[in-house]
Amino acid sequence: WDEGEPLWVTAEKAGVRSATMFWPGSEAPIHGVRPSLWLHFDQSKPAAARTDQVLAWLDLPAGQRPKFVTLYFDDVDTFGHQYGPDSPEVNAAMARVDAALGRLAEWLKARGIEANLVVVADHGMTAISPERTVYLDDVVDSAAVRVMALSPVLLIQARNGNNDALLTRLRRLPHMRVWLKADVPARLHYNEGRRIPAIVGVADDGWMIAWRHGRPLTMRGDHGFDNANVSMRALFVAHGPAFRSGVALPAFPNVDVYDLLAKLLDIPP
Repeated sequence: WDEGEPLWVTAEKAGVRSATMFWPGSEAPIHGVRPSLWLHFDQSKPAAARTDQVLAWLDLPAGQRPKFVTLYFDDVDTFGHQYGPDSPEVNAAMARVDAALGRLAEWLKARGIEANLVVVADHGMTAISPERTVYLDDVVDSAAVRVMALSPVLLIQARNGNNDALLTRLRRLPHMRVWLKADVPARLHYNEGRRIPAIVGVADDGWMIAWRHGRPLTMRGDHGFDNANVSMRALFVAHGPAFRSGVALPAFPNVDVYDLLAKLLDIPP
């Protein structure tokens, strides 16, 4: 289902044994390749237990031990959606993840293992509320369109094929921008894929797109807004023998992390 190539696939093809602890996408064989070690995603598995599984993999005999390992925590994302990014619940989730990472770092230190640790997030999170909602019903009949995704990225097309007329109607709505697929700004890299429909839209930061007859909004945080928004910026922290300490980097595209990790593993990206 993934048309790109994840790093664990690149690594396995280069003979580098890999392990994925719930990294998104790692349950699927991609280009016919899976990581050497992986588990089916189980959201109920606590952060500490996920770390313990990685430690067990790193304790395997040399011939079975992975050289590249991913470790995924969804706590901050889950509670960010449910309670909003500035909530006490998110702070508590961050503390749990921090403790799990601390356990990993202490274990490596106790065994004298000098690993390169790269901590990343795939997106930011912004607060949303029912009061900041744009309703498609105000300009279009739901029976006249096909919607593949609703909010904050709108993927839509007219059932009668007249997408120019649909675009004109959608542009009457405030707090969102819409384009024909071919006109999506190049910086968004979202105007060529075969799964992208005729019209693409994106809500302004903190706004949601909905149908009046749809389910009521219960989430208090979301992501997927324009990646130029500061609220969508993600974390990047790296530590280990390959990195200089105390270096602050300017913002850079998340996709560049793949090339960094390939360099650390000494494999062709």
